[in-house]
Amino acid sequence: MTLWLRPTIVTDMKRTSLLFAPLLPLVLARPALAMQPLTLDGAISRALSASPTLAIAQAEVGIASGNLLAAGRWSNPSLSAEGDNSEQDLDLRQPLPIWGAPGKQWQVARLGLDAADQRQALAWLALRSEVTRVYFEAFADQERSRLAREDLRLDQQIVSIAVKRYQAGDAPRLEVLAAQTQLSRGEAGEEAAAAKARASQES
Repeated sequence: MTLWLRPTIVTDMKRTSLLFAPLLPLVLARPALAMQPLTLDGAISRALSASPTLAIAQAEVGIASGNLLAAGRWSNPSLSAEGDNSEQDLDLRQPLPIWGAPGKQWQVARLGLDAADQRQALAWLALRSEVTRVYFEAFADQERSRLAREDLRLDQQIVSIAVKRYQAGDAPRLEVLAAQTQLSRGEAGEEAAAAKARASQES
C-alpha cells in the first residue's frame, strides 16, 4: 500500500498532524515536487530522521554515555615547578576521591544513561505511532475520494441514460430530474472527498 504525496520533511512528533506532504510539513516546508508514491516505511524513516525531538533525545543519550565513561575516574594530576635556572623543585599533586565516591558517581551516571535511553525509546515509539496513524488516515481519505469519483461517473451515466429514455418517450421527465438531483449530490460529495484528501497531503 502506498500513498501519492508531495514530499516535504517531517517535523516533530508534536506536529505529526501536519504529516502529509509526505507526512508532517516536515521540518521546513519545501516547494512541492512531482507527485511520487510514499510507503509507510518511507514515511516513518523520513519522520524519524527529521524529528527535532528525536534528535534531542539521541544527543542526551550521547551526553549520558560520556558521563558514564568519565564517572569514577580520578581527577587529572597537577604539576608545578619552583626555583631558578640552577635548581627547581617539582610539585606533583594528585587529588584523591573520597572513599566510595567513584562507585556512587558511576551508579548515578548509569542511571542517567538508562533514563536517556528510555526517553529516546519513548520518543521513537510516539513518533512512529503518530506517523502510522496519520498515514492510514490519509490513505483512507484518498480511498474515499477515489470511490466518490467512481460514484460520480456512475451518476453521470445514469443521467445520460435517463435523458435518452426521456427523449425516446420511454421515461417521464421526473426520472431525468431525479437522476440530475442525484448527480448534484454526487458532485458535492466528490468535491468534499477530494478536498479532504488534498488537505491530508498538503496541510
